Amino acid sequence: MLIRKITFHVHLYAGMLAGLLLLVTGLSGSLIVFADEADAFLNEAAFRVAERDGGVSLQTALDGVRKAYPGEVPTVFYPAHDKGETHRFMLRSKAGLRLVSVDPHDGAITATRFRDQTFVGWTRDLHVQILSGRNGETAVGVGGGLLFALCVSGLIVWFPKPGRHFSEGLKIQWGAGRKRQTHDLHRAGGFFALVLLTVTAVTGVALVFDDAAGKAVSFLTRSPARLARPEAKTSGFALPLDDLRNRAEAALPGGQLTVILFPRNQRESIGFRKRFAEDWHHTGRSFVYLAPDDGKILRVDDSRSAPMGMAMMNLIYPLHTGEWTGVPGRILQVLVGFAPGALFFTGFLMWWRRVVVRRLRPRRPGRAMVRPELEFEEKETIHP
Repeated sequence: MLIRKITFHVHLYAGMLAGLLLLVTGLSGSLIVFADEADAFLNEAAFRVAERDGGVSLQTALDGVRKAYPGEVPTVFYPAHDKGETHRFMLRSKAGLRLVSVDPHDGAITATRFRDQTFVGWTRDLHVQILSGRNGETAVGVGGGLLFALCVSGLIVWFPKPGRHFSEGLKIQWGAGRKRQTHDLHRAGGFFALVLLTVTAVTGVALVFDDAAGKAVSFLTRSPARLARPEAKTSGFALPLDDLRNRAEAALPGGQLTVILFPRNQRESIGFRKRFAEDWHHTGRSFVYLAPDDGKILRVDDSRSAPMGMAMMNLIYPLHTGEWTGVPGRILQVLVGFAPGALFFTGFLMWWRRVVVRRLRPRRPGRAMVRPELEFEEKETIHP
């Protein structure tokens, strides 16, 4: 009884503390599950071009972007995968991260925008950082930890007492009063969403506190979980981007090239990211790192043969977004994003009626106040 009482209060106060934060991150998370598709729909010129034969080299496309924005530094390159798709570059500038789309056929710039000024970019920042930078991201990580606490404490509170059947915690008594209906919706809804909410909470915390998660996974698996990008120790580019791409393809054949990671300084390597059919992540988790001046292969990370620690870390993002089961899983994750808000709303209603309304209402003489955690234990004897 004492454990149940303590757990009830942990559940109550964790919900009150993190409820609004989880509502915001849950709803924004639902919006960005299909963010790439939504961005392509809302900004067609940034993603699609008329299909035709012929095309410019990757180096020519890069040179055109550098010429158009001489004071800005290219950091990421998403190469086109078909004749109707654009090359997309991300540049770091004083004004923020600029997104530049290039026609792969003639190298012409078709669209430019700043990431944080797009609806999708704004929603991502809301979900990841609640629009508050690194401090906001830390708060989101703490919120994920509180969500995990809510899942564990909620299961303990939900668990039927000895002599009662499990099905009692899954029923919604629609014929009862509003207070009972709200209680049943909260209890049953929380149970059915429990597994996915727990996975979302754990993976969300791991994504925010990536270094700590990597160290924990490495300790548990006795294998590396994350490897830093190798240093190139060069003075910059000397080989054309297309030659570097060809060397990366030869070092790790097959799959699809999804991202090119440009060096962020004079001592960093260039990375080519690839996706294989076995990958759950939409851009893959395989990398080839080269020295940009002579094309020397510095390291190959093949997700298909990754050590256990890296394999576990590679699963975190797909599990968080639902990508691990494809489109059905992503749709389910959209629905799960509404669960924290619904549970916060029903939980708040129960707290308001049990605590605030009761205290504001004059107490009848001779009537004792029922403690919140016992109210519906008494109700169960009235509504079996």
